[in-house]
Amino acid sequence: LRDQLKSALADHRWQIETGGVALPDGARILTDRESQAQVNSAYTSLRDDFITTADFKGENGWVLITLEEIAPIAKAVSRHVQPCFTAERRVGEKINAAEDAVALHAIDIAGEFAAELEAIKAEQLEAAETAAI
Repeated sequence: LRDQLKSALADHRWQIETGGVALPDGARILTDRESQAQVNSAYTSLRDDFITTADFKGENGWVLITLEEIAPIAKAVSRHVQPCFTAERRVGEKINAAEDAVALHAIDIAGEFAAELEAIKAEQLEAAETAAI
């Protein structure tokens, strides 16, 4: 049962991780593994001055982006993906700590994951506000 819950948890994390993220302006960014890699590659290449602009294909066609334009996208993707893994780890620790089948059956994977993800995002926001002071 423990292994089944961990497998279900990993699948749930993957679904959320690769399900995309919304930017503050409402634009949706894909977060499947290929899109994560493309955003990271463009950001790194621009940041490290390998290139000064990059062609990027979005939902509405091609755009030429700069470091200033890709940085908030890369940040949003990172702040979406990494918390998914942290939430999985935290819920996995709860699964590991469950003492018996009754306790394991009481774990709501989706609910626990959502609660942890919200807590992590609140922690990120608090850290950002503290850093700004």
